[in-house]
Amino acid sequence: MSRLKFYNSISLQIFLFIVFIAVVFLGMFAYMSITEHRRQLTDITAQMVHRDSDIIKRSIYFDMLENRKDDIYRIINTIGNEPSVERIRIYNDVGVISYSTDSTEIGQKIDLAAPTCRVCHSSKNPRTEADLGRRYRIFRSREGTRIMGMINPIYNQAQCAVPGCHAPPDQKKILGVLDLQVSLANVDRNIAANKRRIVLYAIAIFLFILLPSALFLQTMVYKPIRSLIKGTAEVAHGNLDYRIAPQGKNEIALLAYSFNRMTANLKRAQEELTAWSQTLEKRVEEKARELKRAQDYLIQVEKMASLGKLAATVAHELNNPLAGVLTYIKLFEKQIQKSELPDEKKRTIQESLDIVEEEIKRCGNIVSNLLVFSRAESARFEKKTLKDINSIIEKSLILLQPKIKDANVRLVKQYGYEGCPVECNEAQIKQAMVALLVNAIEAMPNGGTLTVSTHCLKAEDAVEIRVSDTGPGIPEDVLPHIFEPFFSTKQKEGAGAGLGLSVVYGIVQRHGGEIKVDTKPGAGTTFVIKIPKHSRSAEAPEVQYEGVEAAGL
Repeated sequence: MSRLKFYNSISLQIFLFIVFIAVVFLGMFAYMSITEHRRQLTDITAQMVHRDSDIIKRSIYFDMLENRKDDIYRIINTIGNEPSVERIRIYNDVGVISYSTDSTEIGQKIDLAAPTCRVCHSSKNPRTEADLGRRYRIFRSREGTRIMGMINPIYNQAQCAVPGCHAPPDQKKILGVLDLQVSLANVDRNIAANKRRIVLYAIAIFLFILLPSALFLQTMVYKPIRSLIKGTAEVAHGNLDYRIAPQGKNEIALLAYSFNRMTANLKRAQEELTAWSQTLEKRVEEKARELKRAQDYLIQVEKMASLGKLAATVAHELNNPLAGVLTYIKLFEKQIQKSELPDEKKRTIQESLDIVEEEIKRCGNIVSNLLVFSRAESARFEKKTLKDINSIIEKSLILLQPKIKDANVRLVKQYGYEGCPVECNEAQIKQAMVALLVNAIEAMPNGGTLTVSTHCLKAEDAVEIRVSDTGPGIPEDVLPHIFEPFFSTKQKEGAGAGLGLSVVYGIVQRHGGEIKVDTKPGAGTTFVIKIPKHSRSAEAPEVQYEGVEAAGL
């Protein structure tokens, strides 16, 4: 956009509008004041001239009764010599000048249509009375001076009705007219002086309005708008650090605040875009890892579902033959006891049978675990009830107390004092806790510290359970697979089938919770379980474990 022209400035336009309003208002005020003053002076002068004409009439009244013409001339001439008096005339009833301060016009007859006579003779029947406003006229002399002429009728009276002089008043009401002409030079000077004074006052008021208005517009409109224009230009050139100092709390100040917020938001957005562009590769890698984890999770779910079906099939296929073998061993033991073989021979055979029976029971336990795993994918939960998680953990620890003592493990319990009631399947949670505790104990064959803690997470309306050991930790290459079915790092004879953590994972998931592992090589392992206090999922499958210790969970 091109540079803003000065004459296009909104401040100038507002200023010119104020000037226009001030000129119109003050002009009308000055005109009305001057006109009113002129009217008032004219009315006052007319009243004074009329009063003077009445004085002249009264002064010559008795001289007119006695017909003393010389005295009448003397009085008229004396008054006519006053500085403001231009002329005094007396007309008779037919318009002939009987007396005048200008002797050359005595005896002259004036036209009844002249301004002097028009007041009364403007109609067919002459008027005998007229108000003051119609009695005077204003005209200019040959020198250009304004003159006010006042006519004052001389009414007929009974004293004037004498033979040879005038008819009675009822026959002739008006005998003549006194015409007094007075100069308005002093009045015009007064009007001119007042006009100049009013104009000066108007100019002073105009300047008094204009100067503060200009200062106000300069401070409150022009400068703030210029700051906004400069700010937008700076932003357009990429300077997002530019800020405007708001003045006051008016609309322009609010615009300045909004501008500053806008530039701050733009700056933050620009920084975020810059950061995104600088860390795009890192973010892409993070997203790729998240997708990989999601993919692994889906594979894990599918794998567990498939293995669940396979485990159910294998377990049912093996369970019956093993049960039959175990039955025949029991029968064989009874037959051996009833036989006549030597005791030494019986003892040798019994030891062999005990070994076979123990191995068959171990196979039975493996089959039982397979059935547990398969039912975990298809069975239903028993009804959940509100249980204290600390109490469930205590029951699990009581079951494992001999194992803890034999392993020379020190037990540390850190329960939340406020209690942690949870809506859960007590048997399921107990079995999951036993599995985790057994894993922790077996991770410390040379002794160590087993720590069990609970916390109520009020903000999340959940319970957190931590099971920590001081064992060697879980290697990084093993960590991604610990929740997979049949995965186990236990190498010794009689170890479990690798279903323990898979079952724990399933139990936690069906309770709407989550399980995490925090481990470092050589620094031990901590399993963190978080379960909501109120069930957020539909009823989950029921899993009833039998012979947990024997199952090697």
